[in-house]
Amino acid sequence: MEQRSNVLVVEDHTGIRQSLFETLTALGFVVGEAGDGEEALVRLRMIDYDAVLLDINMPGMGGIETCRRIHHSSPSPHHYAYSTGRGR
Repeated sequence: MEQRSNVLVVEDHTGIRQSLFETLTALGFVVGEAGDGEEALVRLRMIDYDAVLLDINMPGMGGIETCRRIHHSSPSPHHYAYSTGRGR
């Protein structure tokens, strides 16, 4: 049985987060969700995700700072992708 990659989607806009969840799930990924950077850090302590998709412009801790904290606190390497949400 093939193991599916798991992705954490970190996005403060519920509709965008849900759309990404549905799309990535349809593509065969196992998807976790977080509504902000703090929640992402909590989830990453519980589950070792293969990749993290971050919104850069979130209230509170933005995507860049969240990425820095993940990098410093997690022993596992992650792949990161960023979204600015511009042009919505």
